[in-house]
Amino acid sequence: MAEEQYWAQPDARESWQALVELAQARVGATGAAIVVRSDCGGLWCKVSCGAAPAVGTRLDPQSGLTGLCFHLGLSLLCRDTDSEPKVDAVARSHKST
Repeated sequence: MAEEQYWAQPDARESWQALVELAQARVGATGAAIVVRSDCGGLWCKVSCGAAPAVGTRLDPQSGLTGLCFHLGLSLLCRDTDSEPKVDAVARSHKST
């Protein structure tokens, strides 16, 4: 099944949405997201909640915490986005939404 077909399925979106909301609650975060790499190499937000990039937002794999997560292959938690130098201005702007 192609990636876009998978994400277009309501059951898949609902399951991932529930997972990201649970993760956000468990760690006490103000936002959480699931970002995937597309065939063309870009990173796209597929599921989000709270103060996180909107679904459909393209993220830069070469910068910020998203890029670090991508290159390390790890999930990261940032306790204070205002003082974390790896958080870029675009990411900070999502915090207030």
